[in-house]
Order: sequence, then structure tokens, then C-alpha cells
Amino acid sequence: MSPQIWVYAGEVLIAASYLAAAYQDLRSREVEDLTWIPAGAGLALMLILGPRSLLLPVLAKVGIMAALAAMWRRMGFMASGDFPALTFIGASGCYLSPVPELAASLIAVLAIWAAEARLRLRMVVDPEEAARSGKWIPRRILGEDGGELEDLSGRTPEEAFEALERWRGRGAEGVRAEVSYGVPMAAALGVGYVLARIALMLMGGACT
Repeated sequence: MSPQIWVYAGEVLIAASYLAAAYQDLRSREVEDLTWIPAGAGLALMLILGPRSLLLPVLAKVGIMAALAAMWRRMGFMASGDFPALTFIGASGCYLSPVPELAASLIAVLAIWAAEARLRLRMVVDPEEAARSGKWIPRRILGEDGGELEDLSGRTPEEAFEALERWRGRGAEGVRAEVSYGVPMAAALGVGYVLARIALMLMGGACT
């Protein structure tokens, strides 16, 4: 069997993980770790059974994306659950990758941001309701008079929910939480990866 076939097989497995992650992210804003097992298997196929010439480039791209994901996670730009989604974006046998995948993902993110800004996808709820719903991310803690008690907008979803739990633990009466839908990063990256793979496949010679 041609080594290139294993590259295609690996990309199909990675795309399957991305589609599953996108569904979970949009449904509950949580992606299970097991979702990325097919992606890991696909990457292993590409590295072990794919062309030898792809070994170092693919490892380098995945390593760079993992480092970028770690930096963004540390800076609070993404949740820890999005780490694999950004890492696997570099797992492709195409020499153009991950530029097309990231470009498509950026378009998806900008579209979501624009929709959220236009539709004002924010609401004020009690802390208990905010804690129950993983889809809506706390952005501000408000007092009984509507004044801001704590700004959570620059924090990761995990840090925002931790801050919310602290306010719940204080038992302060009248405290409310302003929440927003936020950006389902894993879903955006999944859309970017799958659309880029389809586009590059249709272009034919772009990855030869």
C-alpha cells in the first residue's frame, strides 16, 4: 500500500475527531478527552506508515502548534480543553498546512464574534444558573444594584467559573452574573481543519 494512502487515512481520523469535538463544543462547550483518540491514531499512522519525507515537517508543525496552544492557554486566550484542537491543526501531509486550516478557523471565529456582537448574546442570571450551564461563560459579577463587582472578561472559562464559585461560596445576596456564549474554539478549529482539507483536495496539486 502506498505511504500516501496512510497520510489520507490519518487525516480522515483527525477530521473525525474534529467533527466530534465541534459537535460537543457547540452542544455543551465541553470536549471529552477521548474525542482526540482517533486524531492521535491518525497522527501515528502518518508518522509511522506515511512517507519518510513527512516525518520531520509534520512533527515540527505539530510541535509549533502545541507551543502556540500552550502560550495562548497561559495568556488566557483559550481553555485547556482547546489545547488538542489547536495542536492537531498542524497534523497534515500538505506542505501548505497549517496556514489554510488556521485561515479557515479565523474566518469561523470572526463570524462567531460578529454574530455575538450583533445579536448581543449576553444575559444576566443568578450564579447558580450560570454554574449549571457550561454553554454560557461568566463575564462579570454584578451586585444587587447592577454595579460591577468583578470583571471576568479577560480570564479563561475555567478561571471565570472558579471566580463564580467563590462568589457563590460567599453567599452574598443579590449577586448576579453576566454571561455570554463566547467562542466555541474547538468547533471553529474543527470547521477550519475539515474545510481546508476539502479545499486542498479539490485543488489537487496544491499538496504535491
